[in-house]
Amino acid sequence: MKKICFIILHYNTFNETCLCVDSILSLDGQECIEIIIIDNASKNDSYQELQKKYRHEKILFLKNKENLGFSRANNYAYNYARQLFSLEFVIFANNDICFLQKDFITRVRNEYNHSHFALLGPDVYTPRIDQHVSPISRQMIMDKKQLRKKILKSKIMLTFFPLYYLYWSYLNKHGKIKELAYDVSLEYQENVLLSGSCIICSPELLKDKTNIFYPETYFYYEEYILAYWCHLHQKKIVFQPSLQIIHLGGIATKTISGNSKSKLKFILQNDASSAKIYLQLLEGNLPNIDF
Repeated sequence: MKKICFIILHYNTFNETCLCVDSILSLDGQECIEIIIIDNASKNDSYQELQKKYRHEKILFLKNKENLGFSRANNYAYNYARQLFSLEFVIFANNDICFLQKDFITRVRNEYNHSHFALLGPDVYTPRIDQHVSPISRQMIMDKKQLRKKILKSKIMLTFFPLYYLYWSYLNKHGKIKELAYDVSLEYQENVLLSGSCIICSPELLKDKTNIFYPETYFYYEEYILAYWCHLHQKKIVFQPSLQIIHLGGIATKTISGNSKSKLKFILQNDASSAKIYLQLLEGNLPNIDF
């Protein structure tokens, strides 16, 4: 029997991962579902607690000795799944995702039979900001001019980080931090940029890729680079709003050790470095786009 493998990247947050796993175990079609929980070198005992809680034949555990970031950790779990199972679909889910539709698997299959997508994304609702956050953009590929401006802005913020942090702290203290505004249209769309919080891969993609994500990014821009690969290889991306999930919203990132200053710098540095890699790929300066 072909399997539908859910890959959950875990880091520190026990309760959120439990909610995610429990929601998957409540879906219809359990006979074909497998779950891989990959721990990205958590700093607490949450991984051991998950192993104690889930002594379940459908759940496999993997643990990295060091934090490999989003891409390498998910690729490791994906290749492990390829060795064990004959795969129908692979679903990459952040550990703060909840699947609430019992017939989620049936809906995925129906969409594949209809569109033969390579990548499929659901409607992702984030209650914390009361927003639907997928697709990220109606354009598969980010404009290079816009990307250069974003990289320059990040460079300035990091160069003058002590001053930027004071400014950010003031805005945060007074509740003036602006959340990213998403221009989301909740209608069926093709060849758009999906949220990386939940991505469904079909045989149209699985048969061609030994790695799903570009391994040189640590965090951020993974979905951008994957969309670019699909564009180059004429693979269809579909946003299907009849598939619906809840995203608790960036919980794992908040558990990064250190104070708010070090966390903000971590985010800025990784966002900037990944943006540079994405720009190099768009400009043809990195040969390994087939990863």
